[in-house]
Amino acid sequence: MNFKTRRRVLGALLAAPWIFKAHAAESNVIRIGISPVFLGDQVLLLDALHDYLNQRLQMPAQFFRPGSYAVAVNMLMQNQLDFAWIGGYAYALNRRHLNLVVTPQYQNEPRCRSCIIVGAHLPQIKRLADLKGGTFAYDDPLSDSGFLIPRAEILDLKENPDTFFRRSFFARAQHKVADAVSVGLADGGAVADYLWGTLVKKQPKIAEKARVIWRSKPYAFPPIVARRNLADRQVQMFRSVLLRMNTDVAGRHLLGQFDLNGFVHANDGLYDETAQLHQRVMPIK
Repeated sequence: MNFKTRRRVLGALLAAPWIFKAHAAESNVIRIGISPVFLGDQVLLLDALHDYLNQRLQMPAQFFRPGSYAVAVNMLMQNQLDFAWIGGYAYALNRRHLNLVVTPQYQNEPRCRSCIIVGAHLPQIKRLADLKGGTFAYDDPLSDSGFLIPRAEILDLKENPDTFFRRSFFARAQHKVADAVSVGLADGGAVADYLWGTLVKKQPKIAEKARVIWRSKPYAFPPIVARRNLADRQVQMFRSVLLRMNTDVAGRHLLGQFDLNGFVHANDGLYDETAQLHQRVMPIK
């Protein structure tokens, strides 16, 4: 997939209609965009999170499911959302237009790693270099673990990320990357270690169909952000509720279901490394 093709894909995403109709006039509702990083079977958990927030916020919450990070970012910039859980790469590219609210903690760190997985039926593939000429599933064009970081690793192999694979495609959600690899639609794919660990716990048979051959160093975890012009009072209210989740029984239970330790008010500099990686991997042409 070459640079021009990626630009067309991003442009199409930004122009895409909303998956849910946002009601901008409903100023008495907090509108939250939920990341596609969640597993397909976590709908009940999202319902529980929705109920938890409704009980603790001073305003009712309304959840939206944008189909991509680009759509979520655009909805924030167009005041169609108040908050969104987006990829670290999506935030690093757009942080001048967004406010960092909190960063999740996974394994007691506000970071996670990118993993490259391959089908269990391909025992000959032991490292990324062995995937050259194969089929590969990326997550989202604005995903760091599912797109940016693996492309940086290909560059480190002195290879061209645009031509390294015979074919690559976007699965649009990390659990769909895992599905594509496990059923043989792709030889390999890129996911976050957070997603992979959660998936193996909830669907242990997936480990019989796919395996990890590479892990990156840790990068900033996908954050929860707010639109830039949202009132400070609302940002502080939402941040406070999330920061206190690990202090009550219901909150700790929910965090455990999502395999998270809690949320922290991280410094924006946590995402500098992702921004620098973008400059190396995706230079302006």
